[in-house]
Amino acid sequence: MIIKGDKIKLVQKLGNFDKVGDVFTVTGVDSGVISFNCSYGTGCMTYDEFKKYFEKVENPVIAKRTWTKWKLKTVTFLNPFNGISCAIDVQMRENGKKVQVRFDHLRAEASCYKDDKFDVSKGFDLAKRRLVIKLLDNEVKEYAKGF
Repeated sequence: MIIKGDKIKLVQKLGNFDKVGDVFTVTGVDSGVISFNCSYGTGCMTYDEFKKYFEKVENPVIAKRTWTKWKLKTVTFLNPFNGISCAIDVQMRENGKKVQVRFDHLRAEASCYKDDKFDVSKGFDLAKRRLVIKLLDNEVKEYAKGF
């Protein structure tokens, strides 16, 4: 059953609609005529034409990910401004898709694409590097205030 607001995908070329795979929005269904549109056009068709040229896009149920508890980790880095090795204790958590780290008021995260295999150590490494960049950026801003 097709109703207003449903998403439909073109599976076979239909007139000027030749971009197979494009998704359209149903704008109305009246007396067996289905109206639809997308960013480059509008159209209408019968239900038989719909069955031949389109398929309904079902919205997948996306499971909500649960975050782990914050864990304490130590991050070391070389401060490029004074050459001193720094160690800070950050908090880290992950949800099987993203890794977040935080230190004081700063937070950074790393996430993987939907088709990638999640690797918490790679995610932590990237997130901590992003956090260090934020720390160093703040240091530069504080230094610039002195001028």
